[in-house]
Amino acid sequence: MLLIFPASFLIASIEKNHKTLRKFLFISATITILLGCISLFSEVRIGKFVANGFKYAPGDRLQHFSGSIGPIKLYLPIGMMNTHLTFGGLLGLFLPGLFIDWIQSFQQKRSFVFGFKTILMLIGFIILFFNQSRSVWLGVIYVLLLLILSLRKHLPKLSLKTKMISGLILISVFLSTVYFFRNNWLIQRSISQIFQTHNTENQRYYIYKNTIPLLSKHWFIGIGGGNYKDFHWKESSNMIQKDEQLWYELYITPRGHAHNDLLHFIVTGGIFSGILFLLFWGRLFGSFFQNDYNTQNGISILTIGILSLFPAGFFQCYLLDDEVVLPFFAFCGIFLGSSLSLPKVFFDKIRENNLQSIPKTLNNLRFNTIFRKLNLILDKFIISKIDMQDEEKENQNISHHDSQSLNLDKTETIFNLKQSQIDSSSPNTVLTFNFSLSFYRLKKEFSQKKINFFKKFAFEKIILHLKKNWNLFLKTICAIFIPMIFYWIFWIPRLNLEPLEVYNRRVRSSDLALTHEVQNNILKYELDSEEKSPSIFSWINFRQTSNSSLKSSLFKIQPYRLNVSQASLPFQVEGCLTHRYPNPPKPRKTPFSFAIYVPENSINPPKSAKITVVTRDSFDQDQLYWAHGEGDLGTISVNLQKGNNQILIPNFLMDTTPKEFPEGVFFRDFRISYSGFEMERKPDLPKLYFGRICDTVIPIEK
Repeated sequence: MLLIFPASFLIASIEKNHKTLRKFLFISATITILLGCISLFSEVRIGKFVANGFKYAPGDRLQHFSGSIGPIKLYLPIGMMNTHLTFGGLLGLFLPGLFIDWIQSFQQKRSFVFGFKTILMLIGFIILFFNQSRSVWLGVIYVLLLLILSLRKHLPKLSLKTKMISGLILISVFLSTVYFFRNNWLIQRSISQIFQTHNTENQRYYIYKNTIPLLSKHWFIGIGGGNYKDFHWKESSNMIQKDEQLWYELYITPRGHAHNDLLHFIVTGGIFSGILFLLFWGRLFGSFFQNDYNTQNGISILTIGILSLFPAGFFQCYLLDDEVVLPFFAFCGIFLGSSLSLPKVFFDKIRENNLQSIPKTLNNLRFNTIFRKLNLILDKFIISKIDMQDEEKENQNISHHDSQSLNLDKTETIFNLKQSQIDSSSPNTVLTFNFSLSFYRLKKEFSQKKINFFKKFAFEKIILHLKKNWNLFLKTICAIFIPMIFYWIFWIPRLNLEPLEVYNRRVRSSDLALTHEVQNNILKYELDSEEKSPSIFSWINFRQTSNSSLKSSLFKIQPYRLNVSQASLPFQVEGCLTHRYPNPPKPRKTPFSFAIYVPENSINPPKSAKITVVTRDSFDQDQLYWAHGEGDLGTISVNLQKGNNQILIPNFLMDTTPKEFPEGVFFRDFRISYSGFEMERKPDLPKLYFGRICDTVIPIEK
């Protein structure tokens, strides 16, 4: 990986390689987007399919279903990658360059190549939209805004016909986006979670929440590379001891990195690592603002997608993902190296300017050559005189049995000679030596002044450089710090929430509206043991609302209004584990229980509920790329009354002692379906409360 950057830099710095590199980049972009198209319609993960010899292996995790267009089913496009974020990072590297290249081609004569570029770019952005890598969305939009601002004076002039066609295309894109949003639940989830504080995939909250203490403790030198996972788990363990129901959630939370490039570099390497990280990006953005993207000279325009990973890197560590960072450094080398091979016109202008200063330069060179030769002759003469004086002093020391050292420095020997020694010499020697000594002192004084001059000159040169390039410096600073400011504005209010305010139990059903309604009706705060009455649920609801409404009112999604057929559908709620923390886990001894609370003011509540206990695996699906297995254990039916309905599950415990979580540990989920609604009225769904760890009837001590 260390050789990719210099290799691509050297190759791109040679102008004759640009044509080949340009073809290589277009072919790579075409293959990436084509694989994204295939995976958009494929239920099987292409990477696993190819790795298994072009066949599906039973148990392999399938693609995420995202919706359908008529009879056509759509899936989350990930190409040959294992995660949608990795594939999104690759799209972020290619698409901005394709966009600016398309704008430049727009001003030229239309051809088959232009049509191919148009189709490739449009399909690429469509695949990115369905990919749902929101961090890459942000990065690509940010780079496109920078490009538009840089090209605003040189954008192609559009005719009235072109403007009308463009307007119709934009309207069609907008209507298509609305249609896909209404019919694609994954897109709905991705967009709605941007504004939601409470959702089932707030893993970044737990990552950042437990990383900030590490940052405050080890900000100077960091915790060291490779230690992040262990240090983060120590902080997570403290959170689990306080709220045991977060055990599985924190276990599956990825701890390989901080999901923020800058944060991870500072935590692992200290503040100096973070400064070097920002200087690296400052160099890239500085080169971006120095380049002229109004012409087709060079190939750096095709690699400007590297800049999209800076704002995207505040939500995901793309620079720690091998499948992204390898092409990233190759693109960086091309981006910086191609700026060295400027067009011939540029060099012609430089040559014309330099021709005017050639006579003056030659005179300076002649003067410097004469001075160097004279300086060399005088230095040799001084050294020869020093040697002669050393020999004379050595003879005098030997004859008078002097104990002085014979290894005195030559320069000190000359300048420490006594006046009597000089007087005893011949007049010619004294005159020559005095001339050499005076010249040596003059040279030494001049050298010292020269050093001081250059120190002052270097500082003034830096100041002058900043004054001359203040516009470039200001643009680079703004390009770096604006994403950082918006990132912390987004996350600071969320990080002030308590872990239980963010956590939601997972709910599955065949109807998205029912899923959201059930999630909104799950209460989070535990009951006091002495207050087991219906009024306590009102207190819980009040406490939940008072704690979080002010913090999340702007992001709260309005509850869905269901009809009776929707409310009667079965839904499965994440329950609790068969074993207890710590690790290795201990078998749970207390039966599972939870409460169904029917509010007193309900107009059309259900009369009964059918509850099926479901066993489910507890390993990390994303890590193993394997789906959870599950099965039904038993079913009970209960009649519901207004108020507090306690549900006790007497069986389905496990008396095993696994060696390590999650091996041998299972979930006990609950599949619930309500019945007894009045058909002519809107149904009122009851509220669910699971206590700390499904212990509402028999509370478990911490």
